[in-house]
Amino acid sequence: MDFKPISPEDLKQLRYFLPSNKLVENMQRKGLSCCIFSSGVCIVNQGQVLENPNLVQSVLNDVALLGLVVNKIYQCEPEVVQHHIQALRASIQAQKKGTNDDVAAKADFMQILSCAVKYDCSDIHINVSDPETHVVFRRHGEAWRGSPLLPTYNDALHMISRAIGVEGRHQASGDFDKTSIQHTSYTEKITLDSKEQSVMLRFEKHPLVTRGDFKTVIRINKQQAVKDLNELKAETEFQTVTDRIMLRAQGLIVVVGPTGSGKTTLMHGMIKAFPRDRFMDTLEDPVEIVTKYNPLISQHNYIEKTGYNHQLRSILRLDPDAILIGEMRDDETAQLAFNSARTGHLTLTSLHADGVLACFHRLKGMQVPFPIQGEGELLLMLVSTRLVPILCECKVRDNNPSSTICHRNPSPCELCFNGITHREPVIEYLMLTPSIRHYLIQNRPDELYKHLTESGWLQMKDKVLKRVVKGEVSPSDAITIPGFDDLFKHTNNRDEHEY
Repeated sequence: MDFKPISPEDLKQLRYFLPSNKLVENMQRKGLSCCIFSSGVCIVNQGQVLENPNLVQSVLNDVALLGLVVNKIYQCEPEVVQHHIQALRASIQAQKKGTNDDVAAKADFMQILSCAVKYDCSDIHINVSDPETHVVFRRHGEAWRGSPLLPTYNDALHMISRAIGVEGRHQASGDFDKTSIQHTSYTEKITLDSKEQSVMLRFEKHPLVTRGDFKTVIRINKQQAVKDLNELKAETEFQTVTDRIMLRAQGLIVVVGPTGSGKTTLMHGMIKAFPRDRFMDTLEDPVEIVTKYNPLISQHNYIEKTGYNHQLRSILRLDPDAILIGEMRDDETAQLAFNSARTGHLTLTSLHADGVLACFHRLKGMQVPFPIQGEGELLLMLVSTRLVPILCECKVRDNNPSSTICHRNPSPCELCFNGITHREPVIEYLMLTPSIRHYLIQNRPDELYKHLTESGWLQMKDKVLKRVVKGEVSPSDAITIPGFDDLFKHTNNRDEHEY
C-alpha cells in the first residue's frame, strides 16, 4: 500500500465523509488517527502508517461497508490529521442536531410529488446545480414549470437524498454520492382531495458536467386501475381484432413505438381481454401497471443479477399459457420470444421501431430473418402506437372559414393545459395474412407498402390526418407522426370531407 504525502492546502476544498457514530467509535477503539473525505481521499497519521499498515486497511474495509470506496491515501503530519478529525467531529455533531431537517426535506419532496400527481405529470426533472436548482415536470408529454417549490442547492440535495434513502436512511450530507448512477424504485402514499393513493416512483440519477451537480428524473406511476382498450379510446375495429387474437393458443404480437409512446399502457389494455381461465406470466422492467383484476396473471420484476434472458427462461418453466415480455432488448430476447410463440405460448412484447413496416427490418437486425417472420402463423400481429394531444373546446379554427381544422388556443382556458386536455393513442396495426407472409418468405418486405395501400390499409399518418380534419388534433401536434407533414401538405388541394 503506497502512502504519499499531501499539502494541507490541498485539503481545504474537500468535503468530509460523515460516517456513522458506530464507525467513529470503531476508529477510536482501534486507535487509528485518520480522516476520510467524500471524494475518496483518506489522510492518515504518518507515524501510524509505518507502525501498522494493516490497521489502516481494516478501517478502510469498515468504510467500504457504508458505500464509500477510498481511492487515494495520503500520510500527513499528526497535527494536520488531528485538525481534520476535530472538524469532522464538529460536522457529525451538526448533522446529529440537524436530523429534524429530514422532516422538512420529506415535506418538500411530498409537495413537489403531490403537484405532479394532481396535474397528471409523468415525470419530475430536478437539476441539482450549485447555485441554481431547477424543478420541471413532464405534463402531457411537454415540459411544464409548475413547481410549487424551487429549493436551494443544499435543500435539493437533502430532499433527493432523503427521498432516495426512504424510510429513515439519512443521506443528506457527505455520505450522499452525487456522482454515481442511482436506480431506486419504491411506492409512496400521498393524500389528494382527502383521498389517499399509492404512487410508484422510479428514480434515475446521473452526474452533470460540473463536479458536484447532478440530475434526477423521477418517473411517476399512479397505479390506477388497468384501462381496457375502450377506455384508452382505441378504435372499435382494433378492439375487435384484439379480443379475437387474445383467444389464440400461440403466436407473437409485437407493439412498437418510441419511448413514451404508450406501449406499456397499450399492451396492458390488450391483455385486459385475455381469458380469465388461462395463465399468463409477465417479465417487466419494472412492473408499472398492476393486473389485480386477474389473479391468473403473475407479474415479475426484472432482476438485474439474474439477467433478462435467464429470468425469461425460468418464467417459461412456470407453465404459462401466455407471456408478456416488457421489451425485446437484444438478439437473444428476440429469439426467445419467437421460440416461446413457436412452442405453444401466446407472446406479447414491445420493441423500439418507427412503425409497423419498420418492425420487419428491426427484427431482421435482431437476427430474425424475414422467412422466419413469415413462417406459419408464428408472427400474428404488429401494432404501432403514438400519443397525440387532444384539443380543448377552447380551440381556435383555421384561418380558412370553410376549414374544420383547429389549433391550440394561445390563451387557453382554465380547464386545459396549453390548449389541450389529455393525450390519446393513434394505433396502426397489421394482422399478418397469407399474402403478407408470402412477401416475407420471399424476402420482399419492401414491396409490402404498395400491396397494403392498394388494399386500403391505413397507416398512422392517415389515421391522425382524419383526426386533424375533424378538428380534434392540431396539425402542429400531429407533425410528430412519421410521414404526416408531407401528407398534410397535400390536403389543401383536396376536399377535407374525403377524410
